[in-house]
This record gives sequence, C-alpha cells and structure tokens, in this order.
Amino acid sequence: MFTFEDPDHCPQCQSKSIILGQKVYKKDVWGEDTDIAIGGMWFCNECGNVIGRKLSHYQNDINSDSV
Repeated sequence: MFTFEDPDHCPQCQSKSIILGQKVYKKDVWGEDTDIAIGGMWFCNECGNVIGRKLSHYQNDINSDSV
C-alpha cells in the first residue's frame, strides 16, 4: 500500500517499536549526504518483521495492516 503515513505497529507481533533501517541518503552537489532518505526498510525492532520500504522523503510502501 502506498501511503504518506509511517507504520505505527507491527502487524505480526503488535509491537510499537518500529524503526527505519539501512538509510540511504541523497548526495548534494558537493558529494555530502543530505537529510532526504531515498531508500530504507521499515522493520519491527522486536520480531524483525519487514513491514515495508521508504520510497521517498514523504511516501512509503508498507503493509496496510501496520497503519
């Protein structure tokens, strides 16, 4: 499901401990990292379930049961 919301719980274990891991940042013209996350995976910090992925700074592709 494409959404502008972040996941708020894990659909597998119902944990609220959700983190965005493996952040990949866009480079600016000088080769420095910016604060815009281009890629990354949302996953549960308790059970390790992958909930979805971050598509852009505002848009996510996540499991619809986790919103």
